[in-house]
Amino acid sequence: MMGHRRRTQRNRRRLPAGDRVRAAARPLALAGRLLTATALPTLLTAGIVGMVWAGWSYVATTPYFRLHSVTMQGIDRVAREEILSQAGLEMGVTPTLGLDEAAVAARVRAHPWVHVAEVELRLPDHLSFRVTEHRPEAVVMLGQPYLSDRFGNLFAKPGTPAEVDLPTVTGLDREAALADRAHTRVRVKEALAVIREWRRQGLNELDALSEIHLDPVMGLTLYTRDDGAAIRLGWCNAREQLSRLHRLLSTGRPEGSRLEYALMDNEIDPGWVVARFVDRSRPPGTMGLSTGMPQQETPNGTQG
Repeated sequence: MMGHRRRTQRNRRRLPAGDRVRAAARPLALAGRLLTATALPTLLTAGIVGMVWAGWSYVATTPYFRLHSVTMQGIDRVAREEILSQAGLEMGVTPTLGLDEAAVAARVRAHPWVHVAEVELRLPDHLSFRVTEHRPEAVVMLGQPYLSDRFGNLFAKPGTPAEVDLPTVTGLDREAALADRAHTRVRVKEALAVIREWRRQGLNELDALSEIHLDPVMGLTLYTRDDGAAIRLGWCNAREQLSRLHRLLSTGRPEGSRLEYALMDNEIDPGWVVARFVDRSRPPGTMGLSTGMPQQETPNGTQG
């Protein structure tokens, strides 16, 4: 037994050198074949992707696929250049291939005066903008003036004489308004509804509204621009009360007088109106110029 082991060990020691080299090289050859089988397709794929990317980069940056033409619909207050700057676009420079239309529209909507923005790309070099601007209906005072659209959204500060000349909404607390923007929007919409109803009733032809004051207790008080009249509506139905006011100013106002105030906030009897007229020749705010007893109007007519 011991002799057999010695012969086996001698045989192993006597393995020819060439055979030993070939035996050691077998694992390396196998690893090489595996590497070749996996690396070649990867290298080929990387090469193809690289060529495609290089081709795409070349095409995307050629002048043919750059922004050269823009059309805009719906802009009035906002200049064309403002829209392009807001969108981050530059004529003749911005590539159009791969341009994200949704991202461009989102940037345009961030402009204070833009309410809605839609963008459509037409290759190779055209962008079409459809914009809806905010339409200011009033100035809302919150420490400083802000423009409000018909939905009660505060979007910008007034910048033109026409914007400054809009009816002003007062009485809102700045801190409370900023803390609860949804409630503030509701209160502003109440004032805007009165402004629209004033115009619908034809009262704007008699005197324009200057201010709508909101008070959590007293309700709505209106102030006119020319006569400086104070009209307290309270929380009564504005449409009905303004209709009564129109009749009062059209048929119940003494000749040569102007309205100084009208109290129309009687919740028990909403048809009861107390009004005071003064000589029109006297400027608003002058004391001691009353020219008659207060006028009272019930649903059946005017009483003195």
